[in-house]
Amino acid sequence: MITREDLREQYSKMLTDDLLEIAKDKIGYTELANTIALEELKHRKMPSQEIAQYEPLDRKINAHTKENCLIDLEFPKKLLYFFVLWFPKARQLYSPNFMQNGYILKSDQSNYYSVLGFISIVTTLIIIHNLYYNSTVAFLVMWIALFLLSYLFDVYSNRQRQIRNIQKAVDSDEIPWGF
Repeated sequence: MITREDLREQYSKMLTDDLLEIAKDKIGYTELANTIALEELKHRKMPSQEIAQYEPLDRKINAHTKENCLIDLEFPKKLLYFFVLWFPKARQLYSPNFMQNGYILKSDQSNYYSVLGFISIVTTLIIIHNLYYNSTVAFLVMWIALFLLSYLFDVYSNRQRQIRNIQKAVDSDEIPWGF
């Protein structure tokens, strides 16, 4: 069970906006959580009037997101994510924040191609090392073949599933991904 002291310690490390969300959400949090959040805000010298006027973040899908949510990741970017941006640091440096701009399908697809790119390179390296004694040509052929399989699966199965899930979220006017 979480104690008052545990909450105080946890809340002291949180951002002010997050504390305001907790303090104003009477349904999603316990009375103790609301109280400790308010105490922490007062400890941070947040004016009572500002706390009272705070409006919780709206989790509804805006018009910009509805416009952009089903836009497909371009083929050259699929190649880029599969062959290059599976490496976490490279992805961090290059990748735009698709979710922030409402490109939900692009975000899902960039994750799909990055993960499969990583899995395919590891699989290819293991197989080529054990069967073909480090043949560069065999490595490239296998890696490209795995991309084509991943692409075909995405086009004919995975993409439709993603679109259905996104469309359900748009139809219910709710974002489950934490916008």
